[in-house]
Amino acid sequence: MTSKDVLIQLADLRFRYQSNDFDTLHNISLTISAGECIGLIGPNGAGKSTLISLITGLLQPTAGSLFYQQSEAQQAFIKQYLALVPQEYAFYEKLTVMQNLHYFASLLTKIDEKSIIEEALTKCQLEAVATKKAQHLSGGYKRRLNLAIALLKHPKVLILDEPTVGIDPISRELILTLLTDLKQQGTTIIYTSHLLSEVEQICERIYGLKRGELININAIGDNAPLQISFAETISNSTLSEISALIPNVVKTGDSQLTIERCKEPLFILAQLNQLSLPTICEINFSTLHLENYYKELFTEQ
Repeated sequence: MTSKDVLIQLADLRFRYQSNDFDTLHNISLTISAGECIGLIGPNGAGKSTLISLITGLLQPTAGSLFYQQSEAQQAFIKQYLALVPQEYAFYEKLTVMQNLHYFASLLTKIDEKSIIEEALTKCQLEAVATKKAQHLSGGYKRRLNLAIALLKHPKVLILDEPTVGIDPISRELILTLLTDLKQQGTTIIYTSHLLSEVEQICERIYGLKRGELININAIGDNAPLQISFAETISNSTLSEISALIPNVVKTGDSQLTIERCKEPLFILAQLNQLSLPTICEINFSTLHLENYYKELFTEQ
């Protein structure tokens, strides 16, 4: 990674609200590069929104530093290249969709206002409700409008705070597909959501916030279970034979075994092939089990 690739870098960042006698965030260090999608997860109150507010310049850190690609003009970088899609609706309810887009586009230093509005309208599939007042939109269309306003800027960095909460499956799929396309086009995305399947779907790196500290949980694959279902019941003697060869084996059903924390599934299957076992009828192995990892990590919080 070269310095040119780095868009945002946080170093030993701390933040404390004046009303508190403790740090909401402490020792936060994170490097965000061009074109990657970073996931932030954690329970309510963990500090996700506070961290986003620091990155977007809405709050100033108590200690530590924030580096942007154009370090000599941090506020200029935020104003020109960074866009936030907040969890709250960030538009005028009594204006139509088109009026909202025209207003927010007028705040930008874009040459072709009409072009960027039409592009945002099309990307978020808002044409059918363009003349409808925002207050009368469904939840899904309101989320699309929130995103469309952010896209007017053509941001290098797009930050989304729970962008699909409470919406219909069609709008959710549209938003996730659009974010995937933006990522492929080089947009850097910081994504926070309680819908962990979404985080797994679009994020390359995932971090959890717990008690104000940032936890790298990219290595969730190291904890992935391998589940094997057999056509017949597994006897205790067969289980003992398997356990002598392979560690971390648990019988999770009459005809099902689970190998906990399986790092090498193909090697495990090759080992099992040496034994005289009943026919295997199903194998399940996925590194995408963030929900279980989340519960394990945050249950005590």
